Amino acid sequence: MSNAELKEKLIDKVRLTTDAFLLREAILLLDPENENVDIYKLNEKEREAIIKGIKEIEVGNYLTNDQANKEIEEWLNV
Repeated sequence: MSNAELKEKLIDKVRLTTDAFLLREAILLLDPENENVDIYKLNEKEREAIIKGIKEIEVGNYLTNDQANKEIEEWLNV
C-alpha cells in the first residue's frame, strides 16, 4: 500500500470514528511534541520492578497468555 493510500485510509478512519479517546491518542501519536502531554516518570520502585520483570523473562520465568488463563480458570474453579 502506498503512502497516499495509507493516508487516505487513516483519514477515512478518523472521519468515521466517534471515539474521543482514540482521537486524542491519535493526536498524541502524530504530534509527539504536543506541549499538553504529561510524561509519566517512573519512581525507583517502579524501575526496579520493571528491571526485575525483564530479568525474569530473560531466564524464561514467565507464563504464556494461554498458561495464565488456564491458571486463572483453575483458581476460580471454572
